[in-house]
Amino acid sequence: MSPRAYQAGERRQLATEATRSKIIEAARAVLADPQSTGFSVDAIAERADVARMTVYYQFKSKGKLLEAVFDDFGARANMKDLAKAFRDSDARRGMQTLVEVFCHLWQSQATLLRKLNALSVLDPEVNAALAERGSWRREAITTLLGRVAVDSESGDLIDVLLVLTDFDAYNFLSSRHKHKKIVATLQGAVRTLLDARN
Repeated sequence: MSPRAYQAGERRQLATEATRSKIIEAARAVLADPQSTGFSVDAIAERADVARMTVYYQFKSKGKLLEAVFDDFGARANMKDLAKAFRDSDARRGMQTLVEVFCHLWQSQATLLRKLNALSVLDPEVNAALAERGSWRREAITTLLGRVAVDSESGDLIDVLLVLTDFDAYNFLSSRHKHKKIVATLQGAVRTLLDARN
């Protein structure tokens, strides 16, 4: 490959990444806008100042765009810190880290998540995308719980841990408590649950 062709390919790649970032920022802006009542590709394309087909070209569907928005949430909230939970030799301490990491995600992206939760009632694609991300949290909890000595009937425990680590639980507590208090409260509840199962 000639240097000129390589440089052209590199420029194209940079332009594609810039367009993707611009669309994700527009999606965030649409979610943050109190006047916005939906999450449509048209609204996002208009906000990003790109053609509707450009959004589809970059993301293929609204669902895939939502996945990219969730990835952006995770990057902004340092979700990579979740790896510490799995590296910890003490799985109970790992569960405490999991609670802290998700609480940070819920705190840092609260405004947008409230809007997405409201939209999910009326928009099946938003609802499906949120459910898919929720399944990742279930998988993380299940993996960590598998390393903690609990009784064999752990399905209901996983469900309760999902409720405790869900945005709705954090959002409810945030109306009465500061972030640090919420983290400590949820970590204490998780600890109590795990201790009760031994």
